[in-house]
Amino acid sequence: MAGIGRAFSRIFFWTHERGTAPYDIAVGLILVFVLLSPRSWFHDRPMIGPPPAEATVQEISEDVAAGTQTYHVDARLLASPMTETELEHLIHDAVRKNVPDLKGRNFKIVHFTQILGQNGSVIYYEVSIKP
Repeated sequence: MAGIGRAFSRIFFWTHERGTAPYDIAVGLILVFVLLSPRSWFHDRPMIGPPPAEATVQEISEDVAAGTQTYHVDARLLASPMTETELEHLIHDAVRKNVPDLKGRNFKIVHFTQILGQNGSVIYYEVSIKP
């Protein structure tokens, strides 16, 4: 019984030399565990996308005559863009992903404006689109 405990201890503390049979068996067992363990055992998936209730896209108006809709896009939905073209692309994606009526439909951003807070940081973008 002491021999089994000692064997597990040596495997656990990784005291075997490379190329020995116990070392190869331990590596094989690790590979079997990694490759054959079900995904349902692990629930540590990273959160993708915006925070669920904090950052939103809200429709604020609709101009039927011009055929445009205006939305507030929370700045927290967007990564830090480098150029205005990247910013427009990020806003387009945020609106497409967060407005159920626009999912899978084509639309064009007519214009967008940054709305700044008291400290000078962007709080949200006011975005007019044409479906």
